[in-house]
Amino acid sequence: MADGDIFRNGLGFYKKLYEWLCENKASMSECTQIVIKALKQDLKKKGDLPIKLAQVMGERLFQILSMEGENKSVDWGSANREIEKILQVDGMHDIKELILCAGKSFLHELRYGGDLELNASSISEAILGQYMTTVFESGFHGRLPLTDEHHAGMNDRTLKQQIQEIQPAVVSAIGNWANKANIDGSIAKLRLPRRQVNPVDMDEDLC
Repeated sequence: MADGDIFRNGLGFYKKLYEWLCENKASMSECTQIVIKALKQDLKKKGDLPIKLAQVMGERLFQILSMEGENKSVDWGSANREIEKILQVDGMHDIKELILCAGKSFLHELRYGGDLELNASSISEAILGQYMTTVFESGFHGRLPLTDEHHAGMNDRTLKQQIQEIQPAVVSAIGNWANKANIDGSIAKLRLPRRQVNPVDMDEDLC
């Protein structure tokens, strides 16, 4: 039995995606739909706490960066500690770790050349986007078995190539969802993207 058959049960919402990619029976369009649906389910299960924390982070970091940025002397260590203080609330440890990682990743990117029009809302939206990305990476990428042969005999190189093909759709969905969740203050109203339908060529012979 391939290692992929042993470990796929640990993929949670992404188990079906893994199976479809490995079995090579579904189109890439269908796999794209299933990965976005799985990520949405994952985010909904984790709830609204990360959104509320990201918004608090946005407000606090905007204050810090505005005040210290005028003197070109941002204390990045202090900014990171402020994020850690915000996380001292009730909630599941794993979920708080994900949003903490997202907040620190945002600061790291900003420190080393990130280009962002700074206001509280744009900061919280950027942190939410990073959070959703981290959820996907930890829930799917981080749980893929380290093996040359996956489920149904799929080789590791081909599987990774397929994952790269669906990645742009995930990035696009996350961008839209981060904006929507930040506006609503909730994950509840996230919508799946519409499926792309190829237009009919009027010159094509359909007979």
